[in-house]
Amino acid sequence: MKILLYTISKSMPMTPLEWHYQKLCQTFNASVCVESIFNTDIDSAHKVAHKHNKSQKWQNQKLKRAQNSQQNKSASLAQAAYTKAFSPLLGTKADSIALHPRGMKLDSIQFSQLVDSVRQSKADLRFFIAGPYGFDDEFISKTSAISLSDLTFSHKIVRVVLLEQIYRALSIIHHHPYHK
Repeated sequence: MKILLYTISKSMPMTPLEWHYQKLCQTFNASVCVESIFNTDIDSAHKVAHKHNKSQKWQNQKLKRAQNSQQNKSASLAQAAYTKAFSPLLGTKADSIALHPRGMKLDSIQFSQLVDSVRQSKADLRFFIAGPYGFDDEFISKTSAISLSDLTFSHKIVRVVLLEQIYRALSIIHHHPYHK
């Protein structure tokens, strides 16, 4: 089984804990590849959005509404850049999983069933982690969205949490005692 983890982030080396879970997944014949994606479109969109987020606070309500509208446009620009970068990497809706705050909340058994259904179909399992502005609705509609938590995590933390949950799922599927 091949598991692909795509993140919108500048390239960062894998931590020892990520390597640990990646190696453990190999014991179940699952190869896990982690790829950071950060191209010029994403960089430009982030710069525009960051510029608008840092702009001064307005006293006038009309100007506040205009500023919020501009910030939403900036976030939409970033989200569109994420969608453009990720779209060529999508598989089917069943094997493409977006991590999203409004996604399904699964326990470890349910998550293992999701992983197992893709494993049995012999497809690659793809996970997508957006940048700071999240996914747009267009991208979410092409994936199965799940949420790991109501909390917000940095990319470094979410990668470890997701890799551990993937290993836990594989352990459950193969009746390994790790989950107990």
